[in-house]
Amino acid sequence: LLPLMFLIGLSYSQGGGYALDFDGSNDYVIVSNSIIPTSGDFSVSFCVNTNTLSNSYAEVVSQGTSGQSGFYIGYTPDGDIRLTDDWQTTGLSFSADGIWHYYTLVKSSSNTKFYIDGSLVASKGSAIGNPTATSFRIGKQFTGGEYFNGIIDEVCIWNTALTQEEILSGLLNGHSGTEPGLIAYYKFNAGEGETLYDHSGNA
Repeated sequence: LLPLMFLIGLSYSQGGGYALDFDGSNDYVIVSNSIIPTSGDFSVSFCVNTNTLSNSYAEVVSQGTSGQSGFYIGYTPDGDIRLTDDWQTTGLSFSADGIWHYYTLVKSSSNTKFYIDGSLVASKGSAIGNPTATSFRIGKQFTGGEYFNGIIDEVCIWNTALTQEEILSGLLNGHSGTEPGLIAYYKFNAGEGETLYDHSGNA
């Protein structure tokens, strides 16, 4: 899984490695194929740090096709956390305090849950739809703009529904890249030119 990286600067992260700094206007990472499973359970997590929210929609990660049910995690022009076409806003505010936060969305067959820094903050009560089979993006919407302004690190995708214990383990201990069900792991610590590497071992 080798996405292309466009006009993105490296930034030192709190975990002792590097992260990607997105400028909110034209920076993003794209994987030409789908990564988030188009059927079954899945989980998506990432670390993010920003002190600036734009007065528009912005997405940290996304996968989908215009006109169909899409997957994304980001915020609205009012700064509310926005989760997928099936969930939309949660009533929660996206953090813009200049501190690293760990966001995790977990979709199972019967529910969808959202965690911030390992704490359950929202539960939909039903399963969201799986995204369509199209390209995965970091830092923007799958169509159009909606660019994210801030620093992103440790983007992980699983084909399992993580438990809270597993989420807390990733938050406190970091990721090895060998966790069961891990599909892709972008820790931004290795790359060359405009190529970014997947550290899950799935190539």
